[in-house]
Amino acid sequence: FGITPAKMGEKRKRVGGGEKRKRRMGGGKKKVNVPDRAEEVRGGEEGEMEGVQSTSEGGEKVVKFGGDEAEHTDIVGKDGEFNLGDVCRADPEFKEIRKMDQKDRKEARKLLQRAENVKEIKFYNRLINDLGNKKQLGYSLQAYADAVKIVPDKVNAYTYTNAINACVRCGEMKRAEEIFTEMEKAGVKPNEVTFTVLLKGYANGGNLRHCIELLDKMKDAGVQGNTRTLNTLLRGCVKSCAVEEAKAITAKMKENGVEEDLYTWEYFVKLHC
Repeated sequence: FGITPAKMGEKRKRVGGGEKRKRRMGGGKKKVNVPDRAEEVRGGEEGEMEGVQSTSEGGEKVVKFGGDEAEHTDIVGKDGEFNLGDVCRADPEFKEIRKMDQKDRKEARKLLQRAENVKEIKFYNRLINDLGNKKQLGYSLQAYADAVKIVPDKVNAYTYTNAINACVRCGEMKRAEEIFTEMEKAGVKPNEVTFTVLLKGYANGGNLRHCIELLDKMKDAGVQGNTRTLNTLLRGCVKSCAVEEAKAITAKMKENGVEEDLYTWEYFVKLHC
């Protein structure tokens, strides 16, 4: 075909030495500068790596490089910004994930409509919990808000606790605190599960001072914690390497009659390792 090995070598020239290459994007996309390396790198197929790089216009692109040809693939929107739609069209796996998300959203909306028709607090409680476990926080809190609005006289400790747990699982501690306050204003008494869920959120975030304050509040409310409550707090102490706080928390819990178990001692061993 008239193509010599020398010419093929020229076509396969690597990008190096800080050199930048401009490529014309398909589908009416604009030209962007493509650096020779990515700031954030993750593993790809064998012999390849993949990363995300900021563009000079402030957007982002996915860069694949490695293998024999050191090729790269850019996915940039019309205004130079990262575009999820382009990723979905380029990668079948992303497309499948997006389809799953759309299916989950559709199912959540159907369940919310069904709950509105059924008007039973048990259905709302289960829905709040299930959506929270899937980390669909928006729909979970929508179910909580609907329950408070549609069946306000039947909302109970499980309703509030499930909503608080959904927030904790998604790292939204401020919203969890707000729901806890709403629970108190509504005259619904928090139980040991409610307090344990809140304590877990504070402990996982390393906010052990709030944990100790909440333990005092728990005692004032006449709520008896259990071994699971203690171990939840100690797990947070292990993450923060907080030995003294762990001792103080354990002492407070023992004052309330809570006993240690095998996991309690396991956490203390980890703290001292």
